[in-house]
Amino acid sequence: VTIMVGGPSTHASYYKGDDLFDYIVNGEGEQPLLLALASIESKQGIQYTEKEKSMIIRQPENQRYNLSTLPLPDYSDFDFSKYKFPNGALCEISRGCIAKCTFCEETHFWKYRQRNALSTLNEIEHMYYEHGTNVFWFIDSLVNGNLNELRGCLLYTYPSPRDLSTSRMPSSA
Repeated sequence: VTIMVGGPSTHASYYKGDDLFDYIVNGEGEQPLLLALASIESKQGIQYTEKEKSMIIRQPENQRYNLSTLPLPDYSDFDFSKYKFPNGALCEISRGCIAKCTFCEETHFWKYRQRNALSTLNEIEHMYYEHGTNVFWFIDSLVNGNLNELRGCLLYTYPSPRDLSTSRMPSSA
């Protein structure tokens, strides 16, 4: 079994791995995870950037994804009925933060980026019509970093001209 971890707590500036994990992903994990899975399926070794206690797959600091172009989540094999809120899902509008708080790692490691309103609404619409999701928890560090895009989401969500039969606006966690 290969164990791969990532996320904000594994940032390159202070986390060097652990004997428990085979791979650490520093940076955004979408592409490294897909490449790692393809390597495993083709029985090739997973490419990594450096070796500490774990092998580290490091995304270059200047390489970040355009969040509006990421594909819609694929929950086709996901059983929503196993969760406390089977009609709920997580949604991410942005990554990073525009504030400069000295105590927060988000400010120092990630430049703020936000999806455009249409991309966010397409995901909400997809989740509603394909999976019956009508409750959304936004998992962003900061959802109001770009007020024009946030207004765009709110104006088209409630009341919705897209005919989403929700009784209220999407929730925020």
